[in-house]
Amino acid sequence: MVGNIFLWVAFSVGIVLLLLLDIFVLNKRARTLKMRDALLLTGFWVLLAVLFDLLVYWNWGSQYALEFTTGYLIEQSLSVDNLFVMLMIFTMFRTPTAFQQKVLIWGVLGAMFFRIIFILAGVSLINRFAAATYVLGAFLIFTSVRTLFSKEGNINPDKNFAIRMFRKIMPVSRFYDGSKFFTIQDGIRFATPLFVALLVIETTDILFAVDSIPAIIAVSRHSFIIYSSNIFAVLGLRAL
Repeated sequence: MVGNIFLWVAFSVGIVLLLLLDIFVLNKRARTLKMRDALLLTGFWVLLAVLFDLLVYWNWGSQYALEFTTGYLIEQSLSVDNLFVMLMIFTMFRTPTAFQQKVLIWGVLGAMFFRIIFILAGVSLINRFAAATYVLGAFLIFTSVRTLFSKEGNINPDKNFAIRMFRKIMPVSRFYDGSKFFTIQDGIRFATPLFVALLVIETTDILFAVDSIPAIIAVSRHSFIIYSSNIFAVLGLRAL
């Protein structure tokens, strides 16, 4: 059964192990990812998604496989906006290219956590209240119209709620300290701009998930299919 808890645990552990391998082995030293490497990494995650889709087909049939494919393509297409937002964030914080991969890897781990919550909540809500489908549909129309008529503007970290709250807890350094998220200055622990960039990307991803997950729920009611297609799309986004 697709909703089996073992599948969730096995899938999540497998993805986390791949990311940890990426963090502590493949990208142990900060480096600028070349175009060739980025294309190979993108191809790797796409191939992995295809192989997983075949696994779904062999184990649960064509309907689940089609839902996975549809969810994956929807999330990939909706995530194109994320690319431009991430570029704006890295440009705004003047994040060195060699450190951007580290931010994105940890961002994926955070995205996995929050998307599990949103997906389970969304599917549970629709299964309990069928009318919730129309509410989510209306919400998607509202966000689409708002995006269509909204004016382009720069991302202002001073207006980001998460950053304002974080600055009340911990001071933020004006300078980078290599690829560190935190640094010590005059005996005081500071968060570096690299961590603040991660915080902005994480909160931005939550906003994008609020839009994209209801769209995927429209084509599948199976939490594991929605979750797995979402994660594969996010992993491919990091490489892009």
